[in-house]
Amino acid sequence: PPPSAAGGGGGGSPDKSHAASLADGPDYHAVASLWFPDRWREDKGGMLHSMVAAAMRGLPQGAMEGAEGGLGEAGPVLEACKSSVITFALLKRLHAVLHKGSAQEAGAGGEEGKKGVDPAAWTAEAESAQGSIIAHEMKVMGQCEELVSLFEEELAPCESLSELFDAAELLHDITPQGDTEAFLQSALSAPAAVASSPAAARTGAA
Repeated sequence: PPPSAAGGGGGGSPDKSHAASLADGPDYHAVASLWFPDRWREDKGGMLHSMVAAAMRGLPQGAMEGAEGGLGEAGPVLEACKSSVITFALLKRLHAVLHKGSAQEAGAGGEEGKKGVDPAAWTAEAESAQGSIIAHEMKVMGQCEELVSLFEEELAPCESLSELFDAAELLHDITPQGDTEAFLQSALSAPAAVASSPAAARTGAA
């Protein structure tokens, strides 16, 4: 599990270190989006913001003292957030394989999402996505080698979050677009509700 925490205070206590990956954490919601691709298309930026915010809440007290070059270049921030950002990048690749062109484009249906989604619609979407995953099982298996290569050769060697966001092609998924430092500052100052909820991050990342 990523070394991140959704708990308060940025204390980095061990009992909070895996909170982001629990069933109500942002990492879990991001992985679950494979079965709810419309949610991913509508709010993947909010998901990434929540994942990074939760990871940053695991930073030890005083971790940023004396850090130079901003959050995007800080070693402690990279250590706290790297696995969550890599997880998101790999999920983005899987979504492209499984769901490209299978549903409405990003942004469509946004008003419906704000009013609340009919549980029946959620069920239908999940069943459709499950069918897509099964139908593309061999395609996903064929991607495994490429995903491992992406991880080992392009993502894992990154020595800063700025470099990682660029290598993972996530600069268009953050707000403001292309501004890693502003995005990380927003995630660092996000309240606990944003760090634990992709829905809350829609406004937190704006």
